[in-house]
Amino acid sequence: ATAMSMRLQIDIYRTQLSHQHQQYYLYAQGIQSYAVALLRQDKLPNLPYEFNHLSLGINRFEAKGILNDAQAYYNLNNLAERDGILPFVRLILSIDPTISEQRAHQIAEHLHYRIAQQRIPFVITTELLDIHIIPESLATKLMPYITALPETTPININTAPATILRTLAAGLTEQQVQMIIQVRQQQKQFKSLDDFFSNNELALLKI
Repeated sequence: ATAMSMRLQIDIYRTQLSHQHQQYYLYAQGIQSYAVALLRQDKLPNLPYEFNHLSLGINRFEAKGILNDAQAYYNLNNLAERDGILPFVRLILSIDPTISEQRAHQIAEHLHYRIAQQRIPFVITTELLDIHIIPESLATKLMPYITALPETTPININTAPATILRTLAAGLTEQQVQMIIQVRQQQKQFKSLDDFFSNNELALLKI
């Protein structure tokens, strides 16, 4: 009798977990649909976009979160191409001045070899914490500025934070980075690179 009672309790618990899993899946689908609807608007919201008290009409469920543009961050899988190495080196030097340029290049080359030669792309950014050549303190500092998208991707100048904008070219000054941010705030969105360089001030930048 005791064994039957325990099995019954386990079955009830398993059913509850399955039901909760289905509910949370539907909640996640609702949030995703909301985000897609936002991005399909003629006037895009400024990213990152924070939403609070999002009601999905299901059991009084409300959600809150931040909608980010993944292309506003450095894509680790850009290191599959040699063109992705220097921007990553600049990112390392920008966030951790204690790292030497030589060391930053060693780290970038190691990751390039992993992705391009060993064919082990990054699936999630936290994989960086498990790579022995990268100090844990550096990997932690990199986390807010990196993403792991399946293909190489350009940086979106419209949404990239200042730290990422600094990686676009060698010698880009803080004043120039702030100028990009100021112009895009006034102009809202650059529709293309031609649109970006059509601005007299930005045309002088070597990006």
